[in-house]
This record gives sequence, structure tokens and C-alpha cells, in this order.
Amino acid sequence: MPQLEQQISGFDERMSATDFWDDAEKAQQVVGEANRVKRRLNPFLALEQRAEDLDTLIELAREADDAD
Repeated sequence: MPQLEQQISGFDERMSATDFWDDAEKAQQVVGEANRVKRRLNPFLALEQRAEDLDTLIELAREADDAD
């Protein structure tokens, strides 16, 4: 996952360059590749978020149980 995040960061850096769209065909290829990498990364990020949400729910359940 860190490798995918690094790739996205690199794409973002390239796309923020002032001359990025000077070569429209190459720019479109970069944008397409960035989108492909993001599509690969998004399921992992969603899973990570769900795991964090579950940890929070478990903690809230423990606190509620302790209050009883």
C-alpha cells in the first residue's frame, strides 16, 4: 500500500507542474495511470477505514459495558 501511495504522490506532483498540459497526449496518459493506481488503492483505504470504525465501535461497547 505505501508503494501505491507513493505512486499517487508522484503523479500528483507531476500533474501540478505548470507545463503538465503542454503535451496533452502524455498528460492524458499520466492522468489515466494515476486513476488506475487510485482504483487499486481505494479498496484498501476503505478496508482500513472500516477496521478503524470497528475499533471505535468496540471501544464504545466496552465503555458502555463498564458503565453498567
